[in-house]
Amino acid sequence: MMSNDVRNAVYRLYPNKEQERKMLHSLDVTRAVYNALVNTCRIYIGFRLPFPSFMDLNKMDTKIRQENGWMQDVHSHLFTSVAKRVHNAFKSWAKRHKEGVGFPRFKSKNMFDSFTYTLDTDYSFVDRDGHKGGYDRIRLGMIGLVKFSNPFRIKGKCKTATVFRRKIGNHYEWFVSIAYEMEYPFKDAFFIEEFRRPDVGIDLGLRTLATLSDGVMISNDRSYRKMEGKIAKSQRKLSKCEKGSPDCKRQLGKLSHLYKRIRGYRTDRFHKITREISLHYNNVYMEDLSVKHMAEDSDKGMRKSYRDAGWNIFTRLLNYKVEETGNSIIYVNPAYTSQICSCCGEMVPKDLTIRMHICPHCGLVMSRDQNAAINILNRGLGLQTVTGIV
Repeated sequence: MMSNDVRNAVYRLYPNKEQERKMLHSLDVTRAVYNALVNTCRIYIGFRLPFPSFMDLNKMDTKIRQENGWMQDVHSHLFTSVAKRVHNAFKSWAKRHKEGVGFPRFKSKNMFDSFTYTLDTDYSFVDRDGHKGGYDRIRLGMIGLVKFSNPFRIKGKCKTATVFRRKIGNHYEWFVSIAYEMEYPFKDAFFIEEFRRPDVGIDLGLRTLATLSDGVMISNDRSYRKMEGKIAKSQRKLSKCEKGSPDCKRQLGKLSHLYKRIRGYRTDRFHKITREISLHYNNVYMEDLSVKHMAEDSDKGMRKSYRDAGWNIFTRLLNYKVEETGNSIIYVNPAYTSQICSCCGEMVPKDLTIRMHICPHCGLVMSRDQNAAINILNRGLGLQTVTGIV
């Protein structure tokens, strides 16, 4: 039985000046309504009344729009998402206010960067002339036909579309994130009796990003380390600039673009690697590690290496891609996966400087990381336990 799941597809937008003006106006209007609804909720709570429900907030934002002429040229469904956003903010506050959490904040221009179309009829993919069926432009309600880049075609039922901007240096880039409900597209293609893919264990590392139980090694590109010199040079120049000067804005833009290049390169690489793994293997077995705690417990140099490796991003991308094929990631106990011999099961103690596993009991010689990956796979399949190990 095929199950549905919600995914997000992000497209970079290239609006012209008029379209960008409309987007900025939509942000101003929705921010004004957001602040008005937040103020209303605060007043209710100040009189010891329960804050309004989503339906009540939705009626209020409709009235606000009707009473303000400058809000008429913004799509009406954007206000529904604002009401939902305020209601969720105060629901979260209600759960945590006893812990000292304050009211949801009013939003300034620099703190409000998105608006959401709540129905799939509010937007659509069209050709250059605006006819449905093409994939050259995206039609956004009350904004127009906007150019975008990303060849990915959505296969599933579209739901909401969130238009947002991201600041890069002294300018903004525009994106749209479309939530869609999909069925696993690869399940029927790969669940064929004659074609059986193997399960795989994966050991994450710093010298190699990932080592698979069948011996495949994926290199750690160290994208941040490669750019660290340029980043340091740009930061030194930025520190010498007078705050708010044209030189400061220019250097801030260069620094932002360096970080953008690192983020984009790493994400693109991980997308390709995780797609290959998901298409060539069935279930994936990995260690149940807390990268955050590992980084916190290590020294400064190691913390930088953990962040540069990007284990969390890699695992997150791999997780949903494996699910799309109808399989899953199973996390196992990480205890002693590098110390136990994958052949005879005997303990072979070794520190991190020793990169080869040489078993004195059975004579097995292989990479330390591959030995760990095989142990992870065996443990996930129930062929190995850690009973009695303390």
